[in-house]
Amino acid sequence: WLEGVIVSPGTVYQIQPGMAKVLDALHHRFELWLVSNYPPQQVATIISENSLSQWFEDGSVYSLPDYIVDHHAMLQSLVEADVIVPGNSLWIDPHPIRTMLAIRQGIDATVFVDSERLYRDLGLWGIVSLDK
Repeated sequence: WLEGVIVSPGTVYQIQPGMAKVLDALHHRFELWLVSNYPPQQVATIISENSLSQWFEDGSVYSLPDYIVDHHAMLQSLVEADVIVPGNSLWIDPHPIRTMLAIRQGIDATVFVDSERLYRDLGLWGIVSLDK
């Protein structure tokens, strides 16, 4: 999720502190997707200003369709587009209700609080190394 996980929420859109470390640990081993509800041109600007293309190529950026009206429909559109594959994907989201709905739909998900906790959780799940 672009705003809140990858970049700080608000109007500045700077990469979250510590997210580069998380993305570096993941991008060679996993397929990463960047999901956003912003217009494509705004997403392109955010990607450019934060050098996010090193982790997210054009083909791995998903802009939500305009017709999405609720969290359930949003998650369903991600599954239909093969951005999320239940049982094989991990949805990372700062929105606790959307995360809960994802879990109820059979999608592995975690609430993003900050990059340190995310990295720790990924380590506890055996996804990244916790060695310093």
